[in-house]
Amino acid sequence: MSSQEGWQRMERLVKIVIADDRPATRRGLRALLTQFAQVEIVGEAADGQESVDLVAECKPDVVLMD
Repeated sequence: MSSQEGWQRMERLVKIVIADDRPATRRGLRALLTQFAQVEIVGEAADGQESVDLVAECKPDVVLMD
């Protein structure tokens, strides 16, 4: 099974926060991840404190952090 097939089999959304100080990196990750219907980007953070605040508020399943 390919990773694409694995994502398609998921039945619930995976909530993700993207944390990186470079806006271009955050935009690129968002563009890539939003291609998957099972992914919901619940927030983006530019620094550590913003990341901590977003995690507390949004309770994501995954944090992609630089």
